[in-house]
Amino acid sequence: MPMSRKKSPGRKNPPGKTKGEILRFALAHPYGFDETDLRVYLKKEYNITDPRGIKRHLGELEKKQHIIKITTPGKANRWLIEFNYYI
Repeated sequence: MPMSRKKSPGRKNPPGKTKGEILRFALAHPYGFDETDLRVYLKKEYNITDPRGIKRHLGELEKKQHIIKITTPGKANRWLIEFNYYI
């Protein structure tokens, strides 16, 4: 039985590039966006296709309180940009 080969990672973007693009997408959708719409956008514009990587980026942005996740059973996750910043 042949061993399965692990898929090699694709071309990496510069640090912060993907998170920046996610935040730009969120700013363009101030009333929220579906995770599936974000995946389609990142695939079309930047050839980013790994759903686990996108989820990881979203989770890190949520942890930094830049975006908020809204979950509804049976539907795709919805995300909102967090506008509560103080100077």
